[in-house]
Amino acid sequence: MATENKYTGNNSTTNYAFTFPYLKEADVKCSLDGVLTTAFSLANATTVAFDSAPGSGVSVRVFRETDVTTASATYFPGSAIKSEDLNDNHLQVLYASEEAQDRAITSAGGVVNGDVTLGEDSTLSFEGATDNDFETKLTVVDPTADRTITFPDVTGTVVTTGDTATVTATMLAANSVDSSELVDGSVDLSHMSANSVDSDQYVDGSIDLIHMSANSVDSDQYVDGSIDLVHMSANSVDSDQYVDGSIDHVHLANDCIDGDNIQDDVINSEHYAAGSIDLEHMSANSVDSDQYVDGSIDLAHMSANSVDSDQYVDGSIDTVHIADDAVDGTKLANNIDIAGTLDVTSTGTFDGNVVIAGNLDVNGTTTTIDTTNSTIKDALIELANGTSGSPSNDAGLVIERGSSDNAFIGWDESEDKFLLGTGSFTGASTGNLTVTTGTVVANVEGNVTGNVSGSSGSCTGNAAGLTGTPNITVGDVVAASLDISMLTQLMVLL
Repeated sequence: MATENKYTGNNSTTNYAFTFPYLKEADVKCSLDGVLTTAFSLANATTVAFDSAPGSGVSVRVFRETDVTTASATYFPGSAIKSEDLNDNHLQVLYASEEAQDRAITSAGGVVNGDVTLGEDSTLSFEGATDNDFETKLTVVDPTADRTITFPDVTGTVVTTGDTATVTATMLAANSVDSSELVDGSVDLSHMSANSVDSDQYVDGSIDLIHMSANSVDSDQYVDGSIDLVHMSANSVDSDQYVDGSIDHVHLANDCIDGDNIQDDVINSEHYAAGSIDLEHMSANSVDSDQYVDGSIDLAHMSANSVDSDQYVDGSIDTVHIADDAVDGTKLANNIDIAGTLDVTSTGTFDGNVVIAGNLDVNGTTTTIDTTNSTIKDALIELANGTSGSPSNDAGLVIERGSSDNAFIGWDESEDKFLLGTGSFTGASTGNLTVTTGTVVANVEGNVTGNVSGSSGSCTGNAAGLTGTPNITVGDVVAASLDISMLTQLMVLL
């Protein structure tokens, strides 16, 4: 009878069925990758449900582990014996025996599911192919920390430090052997491949006649570029050794050619590296206008402060060539005559007098004049220009009076009358102003509505112009100033 079921997790399945019987739910166990877990419950009598799905590739094991610490049923003298108790005790022993049999390792072999721990000073012995007195034993040095030995996923033979003949090149990683692994003097010709030694391996001056046999070096032994001044004695090579045309850039050491080796007039533009001609390689006054390509002189080729007024063609500097904000007051001459439109996008300040020959059109919302005295040649000043349709705003002059109410002289639009008075309005007020009627001190001609007080030396006009029921206070009357028609009209009023 199987006592366990195995599955492989897929990161989505949580329920796994099992086929073995059990006495108690607590006897059903689960492990993930060989580690016991309690994060599950029984979905039904033959299915476990994990709290979360085991991950992909995780080994899932559902097994039975019958509790044998106590008997399922205990019998007492004189007590009744029930078949159910007998069966439970029998099944407890049977299940435990099945589990022991499934998990036991015998001389015939077996499978271990889980960790195996060998006790202190334990040894694993292998008899080998022959049953004799010789065995191979595995043991460990007393560890001072947890250690892990991992066998690679390859087929092969384990090599020990006592095996001196089975380590081959295929068992060594690339670049794993350096000079610290080499025995002194162990590298000889039999261990060196052709062209494996160049000038980097020679100690300066180490190649002399003692180490070279006669005619032992020809062109096959030289690595390209390996023959330099360090390895050659003075005056050891002359023209007889050179093959015609054999000296090319591969065989020339860096910086070995100077002016003494170059014929006159043999270097032209093909031999100059791009960008190699700089001030260091040019003599004074060696470049004139013939050398410049049209349009080739730009900012990248001009040093700071290299252009002054002598280089400018008259009239060549226009708005295209002037940077933004490059002209301030110090650059402007006196009495500038601007023929076109002057567009000032920010605040403009004029320290001297400004004369505008044409019309002045101010489009802002407020015009402030801070002059001490203002004179206007215009005989007629028009207020409320631009009003259309039925007017609704009072119009006139507002006189600022500091902490006192301002004064108003103007036209009351709601009454269609001229009005003089005071109030809390300002020049920014609109609509129907609230004005307290003021007093007018003046000689008045024409019809008068309202109270009239004071004294008059004379009265002219039509007295019938006094309408309504006003109070009229008359001062001293000069007889010579009254005529018969005026007295008649006064008597009518009285």
